[in-house]
Amino acid sequence: MGVLDWFNRKHAEETTTPSSILGIKQVDDNLSVAIREIEEEQIKKSRNEGRAKAYEEPIIATFSMNPDYKEAPSTTGTYNLLEQLKLWARRNIILNAIINTRVNQVSLFCTPARFSDRGMGYEVRMKDPLVEPNQYDKAKIRQIEDFLEHTGVVKDDYTRDSFRTFIKKITRDRLVYDKINFELIYDKSGSKLVRFKAVDASTIFVAVDEHGHEPKGKNAIKYVQILDNKKVAEFKAKEMAWEVHNPRTDITVGRYGYPELEIAMNHLQYHENTEIFNARFFAQGGTTRGLLQIKTGQEQSNQALQAFRREWTNMFSGINGAWKIPVITAEDVKFVNMTQSSKDMEFEKWLNYLINVICSIYQIDPAEINFPNRGGATGHSGNTLNEASHREKTRDSKDKGLEPLLKFIEDAINKYIISQFGDRYMFTFIGGDTQTENQLIDILAKKAAIGLTINDVREELGKPPIEGGDVVLAGVHVQRLGQLMQEEQIKQQRQMEMNQFVAQQTGYNGDMDNVNGKDTFNQDVGKDGQSKHFNNTNSTPQGGKGENGETINDWEI
Repeated sequence: MGVLDWFNRKHAEETTTPSSILGIKQVDDNLSVAIREIEEEQIKKSRNEGRAKAYEEPIIATFSMNPDYKEAPSTTGTYNLLEQLKLWARRNIILNAIINTRVNQVSLFCTPARFSDRGMGYEVRMKDPLVEPNQYDKAKIRQIEDFLEHTGVVKDDYTRDSFRTFIKKITRDRLVYDKINFELIYDKSGSKLVRFKAVDASTIFVAVDEHGHEPKGKNAIKYVQILDNKKVAEFKAKEMAWEVHNPRTDITVGRYGYPELEIAMNHLQYHENTEIFNARFFAQGGTTRGLLQIKTGQEQSNQALQAFRREWTNMFSGINGAWKIPVITAEDVKFVNMTQSSKDMEFEKWLNYLINVICSIYQIDPAEINFPNRGGATGHSGNTLNEASHREKTRDSKDKGLEPLLKFIEDAINKYIISQFGDRYMFTFIGGDTQTENQLIDILAKKAAIGLTINDVREELGKPPIEGGDVVLAGVHVQRLGQLMQEEQIKQQRQMEMNQFVAQQTGYNGDMDNVNGKDTFNQDVGKDGQSKHFNNTNSTPQGGKGENGETINDWEI
């Protein structure tokens, strides 16, 4: 029940009841009661289990001149915000430099990485990095890549956008409107995606019902396209992609984001005003450069003075009549300089400040758009001990601005396109700055140096574990293992020496009494542990000749 319905019903009841009983009520009182009743009714409905209790949009819809859609809200109260953003994106040179730079950077990732010598591009892989793709998965991945490359199943339609063109379009819309929209086109059965194409994001709005709220339900109309203030197309949730990069919880905003262009609009206006003033200063002259005073006498005629004034003006006027020097009559000839110096106007520092502010909002270093920062923290172009190099600044700028932009596009493609081919695959951008990859490798090496195993490192790289990979690569740990192994070897060596000594002393039978031969056991064994009844090295002479001069064999009896 709407506010007007409630008010009309109450008004009808009051007209049939004597005024002496009901009294006179003010209209604002009736509206406040109506709002309270509607709120209570909505609260009762929201108490159903399995549903969120918090509101995502105002209970009383915002009054709008457009009953079919909800306009993009503006923090400055600007009417038709998306059209205003489009105009600014067309005319400001700094903004276009930022957008073109980011668009070109993203476009470098629009080919499969396996075709790039630098390993830079995109890839479709298994969502679970530990799962090895089989032949079916590999064929499916090639099918998805072909579908992306041709933005559909048809490959010979040269009027369609390529994947690179598609990415460029939605990237520009993201940087201008903070939202991207692309249409998903299905076959006649409505179950198979056959094509996708970018749509002008400034013409797509959130649809509302007759009460000003977003329609509920899976098959409800979620979005509409507006041209010349008329609804020309309707889309369900699965037919139109809608993603914003800077979402807000503000219930008055709804699905719309917070564009950087809207945030920087005031400073863009300052930049435009400064450039216009500066251009007019040089084109028309902010003020005259001086005055020429000529002393006239009675012998000079007024006609001669006028002729001199015309000739002087034609000879020394600037472009478009700038810097016109007035010629006046006086008692002497004198030039009065009235020109301001460029230092007094401080154009360079002011423009440098505006460029830095605009670039900071877009998370991009001014050097990336060929505007080196000469007025930053240090106030000069050189690097101090605490300042990073140009290469490091550029890499940090890409980490802050380019990487989130790529992740945003990844999520959108995975959500609306890759999911149509199953839940086993995902789209991702890979490659980029080789210095960044080297840093990641260095980080993994440092982690491994303090305790990670080989399999731990492989897991972070998305690789499966290997046999024998549960080994810690930390140098201290390896050194300690070596010490423990050495100590164990020393213990084993000592034990072996002790066993050998005991064996020699006991005659290898473990009885210490047999060593001196005085015991009753094994008395045939000598002190040297050898049998007394056989020749051996201790009991037989070692070479030489006998009594008769014959050679004695050591082992003969």
